[in-house]
Amino acid sequence: MLRDIAGSLFMDGNRNCAESVLLAANEHYKLGLKPGDERLIAGFGAGMGCGKLCGALAGCIAVLGYTRITTCAHETDGFKQSCAEFTEEFTHRFGDINCETLKCRYTEPGQRCQELVQSVCDLLEDFLKREL
Repeated sequence: MLRDIAGSLFMDGNRNCAESVLLAANEHYKLGLKPGDERLIAGFGAGMGCGKLCGALAGCIAVLGYTRITTCAHETDGFKQSCAEFTEEFTHRFGDINCETLKCRYTEPGQRCQELVQSVCDLLEDFLKREL
């Protein structure tokens, strides 16, 4: 299950939230990313290092791009709308897209925001089932 893979990567694999979501999706959905490709999303962890956009959300948007886009984003019908819909669902479920705000709500001692990362993966799985 996507949530379990991401949780393990986040806590035991020493990965940040964005890397955990992308690498979990790569394993679960057999995306075909090569070792090291997660470096492309790594800078989004911890809200891009400054507490802004949630890294788990950024990882999800990267997965949407990888699973939906065949040539480029602006030539992929519905891609922009899918990203907007996912972000709206994320905001509705978690209350914000800002890392600092989310960390205040979801961080547990010794767990970082593992439960949030895993719950975000549940949202992504449900969304992809409807979209693909």
